Amino acid sequence: MHRFHLPPTACLGDRLTLTADEAAHALRVLRLSVGDVVTVLDGAGTEVVCNIENLSRGAVSLTAVERRTHERPFTAVMLLQAVTKARSMDVILQKATELGATGIVPVLAERCVPDFTPREAERKRAKWQAVTVEAMKQCGTAWLPVVHPPMSLRTVLAEVGRQPDGLALLGDLAPGTESGREMFARQRRSPEWPPRLIRLWIGPEGDFAPQEYEAIRASGAVSMSFGPRVLRSETAAIYGLSIIAHELQGEAGAGR
Repeated sequence: MHRFHLPPTACLGDRLTLTADEAAHALRVLRLSVGDVVTVLDGAGTEVVCNIENLSRGAVSLTAVERRTHERPFTAVMLLQAVTKARSMDVILQKATELGATGIVPVLAERCVPDFTPREAERKRAKWQAVTVEAMKQCGTAWLPVVHPPMSLRTVLAEVGRQPDGLALLGDLAPGTESGREMFARQRRSPEWPPRLIRLWIGPEGDFAPQEYEAIRASGAVSMSFGPRVLRSETAAIYGLSIIAHELQGEAGAGR
């Protein structure tokens, strides 16, 4: 079934309308017809199964047939990702969406190649959010991760300091660092398991600088090894999020 995205306010009634890019995709790419069944995701836990009622030049009119509501995950997973080159950043955003990240903070670390003006930062954020929308439609998740504007490492650490709760993990290349299996086995023995929030820090190409590692650890992050090999930044993000998704499988949803 073909999936589309509309914001929550556009999914409230029994009549929904696809416009702009979503309508163009339905009309010109998929060549859908009256009577076809599609799914609309609002990115906030609601999935609406619809029939196509009418097609016009720039709009597709839908009638809601079934409405499904999905629980918000009990544990929010925030990816704190040092900004990488454009293509690999898109891959990270796509896979983070597929693996259940609920938020993505692009971090401007010392060894990041890009540097943005405030206007460029907002343009990038909008582009990156669009990447997650397409990934949401592809994988069928009901929850769209929020992509924040790019922030300096200092700004992110200040925000973490204001909200220190949860579990913070740092992908770390240092010899002797605890493996994900060991770290989560220990965390599971804690009365605080599962946490309401897990933050995952992933460095850029060239990794975090030594003083950045020190500052992130000082904020409460627990170092976690991804194995003996040096991984590309996008591989490390996928690896880390996969470990977290595996460890959270089967945990209770909202209201635990």
